[in-house]
Amino acid sequence: MKSFSVRLLVYTPLTLLLSTVCLLADSSVVERRYPGISIAGNAGNSYVIDYVDTISSVNSWLVFTNITLPTSPYILIDATAPSLQRFYRSTNVSLAIQNYLGLTISGDPGSTNLIQYSEIAANNWITLTNIVLPYSPYLFIDPILEPSSRRTYRAEDVARLPKLSNIPSRLAQVGVPFSFQIVADSYLPITQYDASGLPQGLVVDNATGLISGTPSIAGTNVITFSASNASGTTSATGTFSFRNSLATELVAVPAGIFTMGSPETESGRSANEGPQTQIAITHSFMIGKYEVSQAEYQAVVGTNPAFFQGDTQRPIEEVSWQDATNFCALLTARDRQSGHISATAFYRLPTEAEWEYAARAGSSSAYTFGDASTSLGDYAWFQDNASGMPHEVGAKQPNAWGLYDVCGNIWEFCSDWLGVYPGGFIVDPVGPTDGTLKVMRGGSWYSEPRACRSAVRQGLPASVRYGDVGFRIVLYVP
Repeated sequence: MKSFSVRLLVYTPLTLLLSTVCLLADSSVVERRYPGISIAGNAGNSYVIDYVDTISSVNSWLVFTNITLPTSPYILIDATAPSLQRFYRSTNVSLAIQNYLGLTISGDPGSTNLIQYSEIAANNWITLTNIVLPYSPYLFIDPILEPSSRRTYRAEDVARLPKLSNIPSRLAQVGVPFSFQIVADSYLPITQYDASGLPQGLVVDNATGLISGTPSIAGTNVITFSASNASGTTSATGTFSFRNSLATELVAVPAGIFTMGSPETESGRSANEGPQTQIAITHSFMIGKYEVSQAEYQAVVGTNPAFFQGDTQRPIEEVSWQDATNFCALLTARDRQSGHISATAFYRLPTEAEWEYAARAGSSSAYTFGDASTSLGDYAWFQDNASGMPHEVGAKQPNAWGLYDVCGNIWEFCSDWLGVYPGGFIVDPVGPTDGTLKVMRGGSWYSEPRACRSAVRQGLPASVRYGDVGFRIVLYVP
C-alpha cells in the first residue's frame, strides 16, 4: 500500500478550566484538541509512525512511535503535538487524521471522578465516563466526539461534599405562612439538613431540608444552612428578612404647586416636554423611597423575572406596566388583610404629575440636583458609570425630599397614558383617558445624561417588558 502523509488542521489551543469541589482536593478539567491518527493495517503487525512539525522538514522525519496494531483501524492519540502543523507518515498502512478533545484532569490520585459534558447552549450535564484517577494530571480523550461538536466538560468527585445551590436572601411578611426548601447536590445520600439562626416561628425538618412556619417578629436574620453526607458537611449563610408590610419604605410628599415640563432653552430638551404647565397637587401622598426591589417583587408575586439576577436588592426590571399594576393590587390585598392599611387605602403607580413633582423636590432645574450633568454620577446610575447593568436601590445620593434613584438606574412606570401637555394651569391631572403608550420616567442605567433630567418623558406599551424598566409605588389613603 502506498504511504502518504496527512496535514493536521491547525487549532488555537483551548484553555477552558472548570473547577469543582471535591473531598480531598479540587478536580479540574483543561480542554485541548489533540490529533488522533487512525491507523488501518493488519492487526498484529508492527508499524513505524514518523512525523515532522513543518513542511520544510520533510527531509528530516522523526520517529513518533513503533506500534503493534491491537485492532484495525486503531486510533492513536498524539498528546505531544504542539499547536503547530504536524505531518505523519508510515509505510504499508493507511493513515487518517481526526481531531479529538483531550481532557487533562487534575485531582486526587485514587479518587473516582465522573467526567461530564454539556453541549453548547444546553443546560444539562451528561456523564461521559467514570474513571479512577491513576495519577494527576491525567489525560483522557473523548473518543466519540465529532470534530464539529461543541462541548464543555467538568470533573466531579463522586465522594465530594454536598453543594448548596440556592442560598437565599429572602423577604417575607410577618404573620404569613412561610416555607423554604434547602437544596443540596450530592452523589452520596444526604444524611442531614440543618439551619441555625431561624427566627421565632420557623423550624427545619432535618430529614427533608424544608424550613416552614409562620414568622412572628419583624427583622433580618442571618441563617446558616448546612447539608451533610458521608464525606462531611457543607455550610453557607443567607438571610431571611421579615416585615410587617412588603411595601418599600415610603416618604411623605406634601401638597404643592410646581411647573411641569422643561423650558425651551433647557439643554437636551425634547418637544414632548412642553408646553410647560402649572400643576397643583392638592393632596399629600406617600411614595416609595426606593424603586421596588427584586426581593420585594418576588415576595409579593412569587417570581423574579428580572434579567439582571444575582442581587435581589437591585430594582425589579423586565416587568410590564400590567405587571406593575398587578403587583400593586396584590400588595394592597396583603396589607388590607393584615390590617397594615385600611380597607379603603390602596397601592398604585404614581401619576406622571406626582412623579415629576416628587422627583423635582422643589427644584426647577434640569436635574433634581441642579443644571450641570457633571454631578449626575453622585445621584444616578447611568450610561457612564453603571457598567451595563442596574445597581442596588438607594446606593446613590437622594434628592431633597429623600427619594433615591429618581434619575437613572431604571425607568419608572407612571399610571398615565402618554399624551400632550395642555399648558396653562391644571389641578391633580391624571393624563389622557386612553392611548397606546404608558408613561415612564427618570432614565436608566442605559441612558445618556440628558435622559436622566427631571422633565424627560418616554412611553412603552402596557404589555411590553425591558431590562431597564421598573417602577416605584404610591400609597393612596382617602
